[in-house]
Amino acid sequence: MQNDVKSTIRNFIQKITRKQEILDDEDIFQGGIVNSLLTIQLIMFIEKNFHINIDNKDISLENFRTLNKMEEYIQSQKEF
Repeated sequence: MQNDVKSTIRNFIQKITRKQEILDDEDIFQGGIVNSLLTIQLIMFIEKNFHINIDNKDISLENFRTLNKMEEYIQSQKEF
């Protein structure tokens, strides 16, 4: 499932931004790949596709900065 998580999110971001390559540990905010509007879309996409509810307190750069961080966060929510 882990590669599926990253691949699914990577494909979504690439489709929206038309960026050819996004590395697993690439900071998507610092690199300007994702802006605030896309962040909202990304959160909604993750909730829908991975069947989790993201609490407002969990919406932070640390949880969504990279594909690796998003995968870790999603896995932690699936364990509940």
